[in-house]
Amino acid sequence: MRVTPASLPEQIDMAIVGAGPHALTLATHLLQKRQSMRGRFLVFDPSGSWMSQWRHQFAALEIPHLRSPAVHHVDPNPYELRRFAENRPNELFPPYDLPGTELFEDFCLDAIRRWHLQDQVVKAKVTAIEPPLNRLHPCFRLWLESGQSIKARRVVLAKGSSTLNLPEWVSKIPSGYPSDRLCHSQQVDLRTLHLTSINYRRRVD
Repeated sequence: MRVTPASLPEQIDMAIVGAGPHALTLATHLLQKRQSMRGRFLVFDPSGSWMSQWRHQFAALEIPHLRSPAVHHVDPNPYELRRFAENRPNELFPPYDLPGTELFEDFCLDAIRRWHLQDQVVKAKVTAIEPPLNRLHPCFRLWLESGQSIKARRVVLAKGSSTLNLPEWVSKIPSGYPSDRLCHSQQVDLRTLHLTSINYRRRVD
């Protein structure tokens, strides 16, 4: 049963902040090693779903395949992605069998289904984390954007690069500078980019 901000428990054993591939990898490995952790951890992400930011970034930058070989993925079994791709060999790019973007996304969805993690992500943004105050019963307190809070014995930050890291000189740019001439890589969306073709003549002296 999916947990919503309205039905949050008072305390959980582990909170994972972020729902990207690293958070998913942690969840599957955690359940493989400790089945008793099922139902004792929650994942918090503003999107409310797994891999949302990953899908957006890969689509926006039109990335055809991953840069890591097929043994690097979200499932505890290192050969699971190769097994999944048995009928899709053309989506493993040579020479190192780099998984195609669509193949990897489908594999992650399959892992989410196999490990019963569909309802694990809470649609909520964590805005602050308070350190434990009680030494006898140490717990972190996570504050959500809604103003709600939840206690967790352990907290794992797997936020990825959701927060833009801008150099100091950006703040010195005049406010009237055209925004389309300077942007962060995470703001680039090649799907909406319109390039003008220009023909250059080579000058021969």
